[in-house]
Amino acid sequence: MSSHNNERGGEHLRQGSSMWKSFLYQLQEEAPKPAAVLCTDRPPDSPSHYGLEYHGEIGRHLCQELLTLEGTYLVRHSEKAEGFYTLSMRFNNQIKHFRLYYDSKKHYVGEKRFDTLHDLVADGLVTLYIELKAGERLKNISTGSYANSPYYTLTRSIRNHILTSYRAAN
Repeated sequence: MSSHNNERGGEHLRQGSSMWKSFLYQLQEEAPKPAAVLCTDRPPDSPSHYGLEYHGEIGRHLCQELLTLEGTYLVRHSEKAEGFYTLSMRFNNQIKHFRLYYDSKKHYVGEKRFDTLHDLVADGLVTLYIELKAGERLKNISTGSYANSPYYTLTRSIRNHILTSYRAAN
């Protein structure tokens, strides 16, 4: 393979990587923006780490009524688990509910932690949107094994050639 072909292959990979980054950036920009649904009558049991997005003990039905636009969210006291809170938000015309945690400094629903609830919801909306719009592509990238890659196939044939040459020489 000539060095010219190597350069073209490298350029092709850079262009593909650049296009993928551009596509992901575009998806991030298209994702719904977080918008807290504020509670005008703050419940007396409101935790200090939640602001006006906390609605106290409201059920899922009322969430449906309050969360009408994409990206809207609120926090409520969990109906099923005493002492826990639920983050409810609208995404893809559905209401999604997540158990919400606070460790005295950061908010989280999974491993990733955030200084503000707004940042947590923004990240969640972007993640959900990317999974919705590019989920198959991401799955193919993550499940595409090294053993099936063109690079591995090429290096395997080179290794086999070297091994065959080595055996023939000995």
